[in-house]
Amino acid sequence: MNTIKTEVLANALRFHGVGFNVFPVDKHKHPVILNHRPDGEPIRYSWKRWQTERQTTHVVEGMPWHLADGIGGLGGPSDLIHFDIDGAADDRALNMILLACGLPLDYQWAVWTPGKVKPGQTRRNGYHIWLHCPGLDLDGKARLDRPARAGMADHIELRGRGVYAVLPGSPHPEGGYYQFLAGPDYFPTEEPVTWGQP
Repeated sequence: MNTIKTEVLANALRFHGVGFNVFPVDKHKHPVILNHRPDGEPIRYSWKRWQTERQTTHVVEGMPWHLADGIGGLGGPSDLIHFDIDGAADDRALNMILLACGLPLDYQWAVWTPGKVKPGQTRRNGYHIWLHCPGLDLDGKARLDRPARAGMADHIELRGRGVYAVLPGSPHPEGGYYQFLAGPDYFPTEEPVTWGQP
């Protein structure tokens, strides 16, 4: 495994160590291609079982990281959820959600995502905010329309089981890398907070 792929695995193990289930993704944010069917359709790494089953370190180490450009992450059985903010012109939506959740504006598990570039527009920011939320029974995602209508962002979603996100250190298809707000080389010193607890 070359140096870059070794770093992807090392980063994946760090996320796994604080409660994430992880798996290898390509530069387009899709699970890596393992092979192809006779008709040419790709056979991709299947991540569905990790929605409900906690991975072991041994399992993570045995994944096809040599094919990976980045890391997909999901909460699985650890009650991790995340807010997904897309198309933000500034940090108003990010700050609104952090304050509503009782979190500091420099919350360690807030992530900057490079965002999409629409024709005729400059790049708009995106953000992820990761939290533990025991007891929240959310399959898929729930859209929060009010901030979007206020022009803070194109859309804001709360995402639970059955949805993964690309984690910091991974490339974005349109350029740039996902990174924690504290900087590209930063990794939090504590696990994501449990929502509703001091």
